[in-house]
Amino acid sequence: RGLASLPANLSVIHFNWGLHDICPSIYADVSFAEYEKNLEAVYFKFKRRLAPGGTLVFATTTPVPPSYKRRKNSDVEELNRRARLLFGPSGKYPDVQINDLYARALAICRRTPATACYPET
Repeated sequence: RGLASLPANLSVIHFNWGLHDICPSIYADVSFAEYEKNLEAVYFKFKRRLAPGGTLVFATTTPVPPSYKRRKNSDVEELNRRARLLFGPSGKYPDVQINDLYARALAICRRTPATACYPET
C-alpha cells in the first residue's frame, strides 16, 4: 500500500510532507537533511504516477500553534524553506507548483485580534 498503490496517469497530485517529521516524541526523529532527501524521493515517486502534462503541487506545512508543546514553529519554517529549495519557480524542480498554506493560515489568523500574533506566541 502507500505510494505504490497510487494509480498511474493522475492529472494532479497535491501533497504535503511535514508535521509528522518534526515530532520525534510521537514519530521518528528526522533531521532537516533527511527531510529534504525524503521529499525529493517522494517527488520522483509522484512524478512517475503523473499523466503526460500532469501537475504536481506541494502544499507548505501549516504553522504550529503556540500551545502545542511537542512541535516548534521554527521547525515548520525550516521544513518549508527546505521544500522551496526543491520546488517552485526557484527550486531544483520548478515543475512543482507551491500552494502556500503556511502564508494563507497566517493571513487568516491575523485578521482576528485573538489570533493576530499566531504562531509567534
